[in-house]
Amino acid sequence: MDTRASEKIYLLEYDESQIVGSKLPSNGQVLKVLFYNMRKVKLDLRSSAYLVIKEAEILWNKARIPVRQIDRSVQKVEALYKEWKNLQKTCKRSTPLQKMREDQFIKNMNNLFDIAHGNALDLIKIEEDKEFLKNQRKEGRPGAMVGCDRSLFEKEKRRNTRIEKEVIRKGKQDEEQFQVFLTANDLSDNTEELIDVYDDNTDDNTDQTANCRFQQKNRKRGIKHFITSKLVATLDKCKVSDRDAVRILIAAAEALEHDISTLVISKTSIRLCRKQIRSETAAKLMTDFKNSNIDQITVHWDGKILPSITGNAKVDRLPVVITTDGIEHLLGVPALSAGTGKEQTYAILELLKEWNLTEKVEALCFDTTATNTGRLQGTCILLEQHLNRELLYLPCRHHIYELLLKSAFAKYDLKLSGPSLDIFQRFKKNWPKINQQKFASGMVDKKINLALNKAEQDQLAQFAHNYITKQHPRADYKELLELSLIFLGRNTEPVRFKSPGAIHHARWMAKAIYTIKIFLFRHQFLMSSDEANAIQDISVFILKIYLRPWIEASIAAKAPLNDLNFIKNIIKFNELNEIISNEVTLKFSNHLLYLTPEAAGLSFFDNAVDLGEKRKMVENLKKEQTNENKRIVTNMNELNQNNISDFVNKKTVSFFERFNIQTNFLKLDPSKWHNDSEFQKGMNIVKNLHVVNDTAERFVKLMEEYNAALTKNEEEKQYILQTVTEYRKKYGSINKSDRCA
Repeated sequence: MDTRASEKIYLLEYDESQIVGSKLPSNGQVLKVLFYNMRKVKLDLRSSAYLVIKEAEILWNKARIPVRQIDRSVQKVEALYKEWKNLQKTCKRSTPLQKMREDQFIKNMNNLFDIAHGNALDLIKIEEDKEFLKNQRKEGRPGAMVGCDRSLFEKEKRRNTRIEKEVIRKGKQDEEQFQVFLTANDLSDNTEELIDVYDDNTDDNTDQTANCRFQQKNRKRGIKHFITSKLVATLDKCKVSDRDAVRILIAAAEALEHDISTLVISKTSIRLCRKQIRSETAAKLMTDFKNSNIDQITVHWDGKILPSITGNAKVDRLPVVITTDGIEHLLGVPALSAGTGKEQTYAILELLKEWNLTEKVEALCFDTTATNTGRLQGTCILLEQHLNRELLYLPCRHHIYELLLKSAFAKYDLKLSGPSLDIFQRFKKNWPKINQQKFASGMVDKKINLALNKAEQDQLAQFAHNYITKQHPRADYKELLELSLIFLGRNTEPVRFKSPGAIHHARWMAKAIYTIKIFLFRHQFLMSSDEANAIQDISVFILKIYLRPWIEASIAAKAPLNDLNFIKNIIKFNELNEIISNEVTLKFSNHLLYLTPEAAGLSFFDNAVDLGEKRKMVENLKKEQTNENKRIVTNMNELNQNNISDFVNKKTVSFFERFNIQTNFLKLDPSKWHNDSEFQKGMNIVKNLHVVNDTAERFVKLMEEYNAALTKNEEEKQYILQTVTEYRKKYGSINKSDRCA
């Protein structure tokens, strides 16, 4: 096939490398050059649109017609491309409507791609230029740019000469001041970069500079520099703009009785200093990290769609974090063109290479979505292929158990109200009318008493009492434990209920809290019989099956045994509630990555595994592996007959090798392991393994907070995230004694 014919573009014929002609650019010219940038130069849509607009502006400037802001013009190009894309999707249709739309589109291609300023006709002073714009806006763009107005040309030339001289004069004066600034702050190594930034800012204000007159040629300037890295980090953490920083610093200096005339304190100097210190802080963090002696890292990531920092488009943000030996470190939060497994893989690999970590990756922690766990194009398998080795999968246990709770709700006919269940919204609305002293524990309900026998009640109460005093990542963990004790009638503290909080699909623990709370106030809150039965059934599931593994989800050593016990308990739960049992069992069958030979190595350090079972585990280390697939595909009822030792074989040894855990303690009887130093080292390594992805989720929240704050420059945004993260580590407390360090 002829190459030229194969490159033909639907409705446009062929692409073009540049905009030419004596008219202002047409829609067709803009689209053709856009396609050239995308298909020949291999740029993405946003970059291609930006280049097209910069080229189009040359012709608009030649015509002396003011144009709109470039981001709005870029959006217009993208909208035109989207219109073409929508037509292309239905190009095989032969309906009259399709034909009419195509004809209208082709006809519009010769019309003006209008990027004139909204008040262009008022801003243009020359009548001929106004008429030219009006004609170009007509169908077919009649008229053309011809000849040259010599008189106007000479005037503009003289004006530009004056502007250039004024800029040079002011630039020299400001450069002298800035050199003093750099010297005093020991920033001279990066002077050239900062002056480039400063000059860019100067260009934006050329007209203003040309008309200004300095009334004081030898005006006194401040020479005392006081901006420190801690001050910059504090301003960034509080999302203080450069303009507001000037106001705050001047007010603070005056309050401390400093002479502000001696201080270098202007918007420009503060902006430049903040940019430089952020860059230096980020560079130092990377250098220190590379020089640190870390090994066997776990990589975490979690995607989130957020507005682009440069426009109205949406982008996928991917926080990438590593954890190891109690250390948590942010590598970056890159913007992706799409949230696919391939795009995520490339972004993660790029950051790992930048931080010299590719050879140190041993485990992956992630949410169990198809994008991450896909058999062929999932991020996990692609990372293994690029790194050329197997990695240990540590899927987020919070995510898994949130899915299990969600499945427990699935078969009940509970109406949705927006992003949450209608019954929860009604309960929240009625909370002020509820007498909090008149609650009824679950144990006064006959069905609950039959479902939870005395031994189970005692075990649950003891479990809740043991964990309620421990530190939890969020207050709602403690609230769930407190409500469980109230439900069991075993609370020892005075009862205080918290007001119902936020509720949406992403917070399934909140749904557990709402469910128990509604059941406690079932006599005061009006429900239908179906709703009452659903709340009762799910409350039993939460207390009897769900509470323990959820609270212990972050403990790596307990993961395999807790998952196996959960399977056995949920299958047995079929005797009480077939609906919940079947739904949860089916959902869990796709999330069994902790019941694999290598992951089973975690259980060697689980105190809940009895000594006899550990002896069998040691013996089974000699067994050959029969299934090379790390994803268990088996009958769930068969797992009901298994013990943890059944998942241990020769492959389990790779767990110890991966994390450099010496195995001499395995020669001892398990009763003596706790006194062995090698076992204790292994226990500490496993204790520091992260099996929940809360780490990445925290940086998703950080990116949401700072997405629209402080800067629209991508590199600068990454520096700010690093600076703020380090600040929070050092100065998390607001106590004066802690912050004086």
